[in-house]
Amino acid sequence: MIRPLTVLAVLGFAAMASAQCADPFDAVLCVYPVTGAPTEIRDNAVSNFWSDWSGKDYMQMIPPDDCYPGRCNFSGESDANIEIKAAGTSRGLYILLTVTDNTWVDRASADDWGADAVDIYFDALDANTAHTCTDCKIGLYTTDLTYTTQQFQVWMGASALPTGCRIAYYDELMWAWTAGYIDWNMLESQYGLQVDVIALSSTQKAQEWFFPWGSYGKKGTILAGTLLDGKKIAFSGGYNDKDGDNVDPDCLRWLGKDPWSGAPDPNNWGDLELQAGMGLVEPVSVKREKHLPVSITTKTMREYYTLQGQRVNLGTLRNVSTRTVLVNRPVNDRASVLVLGR
Repeated sequence: MIRPLTVLAVLGFAAMASAQCADPFDAVLCVYPVTGAPTEIRDNAVSNFWSDWSGKDYMQMIPPDDCYPGRCNFSGESDANIEIKAAGTSRGLYILLTVTDNTWVDRASADDWGADAVDIYFDALDANTAHTCTDCKIGLYTTDLTYTTQQFQVWMGASALPTGCRIAYYDELMWAWTAGYIDWNMLESQYGLQVDVIALSSTQKAQEWFFPWGSYGKKGTILAGTLLDGKKIAFSGGYNDKDGDNVDPDCLRWLGKDPWSGAPDPNNWGDLELQAGMGLVEPVSVKREKHLPVSITTKTMREYYTLQGQRVNLGTLRNVSTRTVLVNRPVNDRASVLVLGR
């Protein structure tokens, strides 16, 4: 990975306002304040403010150094790599992800996590809190997924650019980690979040994201009026690559793994560190006051069983005693363990 700010510090250059982002474990990405950022980014073009990034922090994941363990059958850097930059305003977070891939593969289904896709995690907690807290994690294995984690898998597209993405989060009503497909219009109307996937060349595509602070880490977590300067918020993930010759994807990850891998592993959350000049969070209104729910695929609908094999109906989940251990099984998918209550 490349950390220009760290190099500048070693060479003795004058300290920049963002110098505190230099991190010996490379687990912090600076978010820089920008002016003149567009309110609409879905225009099939990369916004102009990204063009001058000289001396600023960014993240680059290349094989084999940044592979997920056991998922590293890349033929080299040209097979796939990803670069990430981050900027922000008082309205929200802007992210630019530039992916180089020698073969683009379309997703096989609406919840295909393996086909060429950016796989990114957000949380309003800082990385250390998300990893060490005792009452914020959901009861799936020993993950670092919390009640405010959001996971997005945004495909790159091969035959055509994508028109939606896969979103996953903890659903309080279902008492479970829940995932489903959502198109761009619904993503914007529900969250104010915009994603633009842009073809730059035959082997390079970019994704530009705008994420309002009011929806980051689920609605109501970062409130209007919150001071952004110096704030740290958790961020993780990378890129999933499937060239058509492999059953399982090859994967690049910022910190080796991602929040699905929790204790006793090292902390797989990094931090976005917001630099001075962003000020206080201002609210961003969405297009509609009433929103449709995320459409959940049948593959990710949940069934619950006791350890004795007895099925528990969804309607009676709230009557199950706190700390009861259930098997949480997605229909037609692998099972996991859910512990009810905190």
